[in-house]
Amino acid sequence: MSGATLKLADIATVSDSHKKVESYARLNGSNVITMNVVKKTGSNLISAADQIKVIVEDMKANELPQDLDIVISGDQSYYTRTVLKELNNTMIIGFILVTILLMFFMGLTNAIFVGLSVPLSMALAYIVLRHSILH
Repeated sequence: MSGATLKLADIATVSDSHKKVESYARLNGSNVITMNVVKKTGSNLISAADQIKVIVEDMKANELPQDLDIVISGDQSYYTRTVLKELNNTMIIGFILVTILLMFFMGLTNAIFVGLSVPLSMALAYIVLRHSILH
């Protein structure tokens, strides 16, 4: 290095301009910056959404400016949670109705055993599926 002066124009083309906007993002009437998070194939959507919320809260508290407003929109885990709650409610209602109906024909004890077969089989399916997904 001889300490010679090198102009940027000698090695590059410099122009004063701006890039044309290709897309716009707006939320509640204001311009925003968006970021999409996509879960890995085979991973749990609900746990991924929970982890994202924890990370965002941690960043808001420790790293990002206090006046920065972060909004999570398009959370697909909401629909999955709703379907899961409805499935659990359906299992409970199914157990009650099957038990009441079978009680008339088989007696209370046999009706309870038959009625429990559906929720127990669903619980076993949850355990097996959860184990197979995690490993």
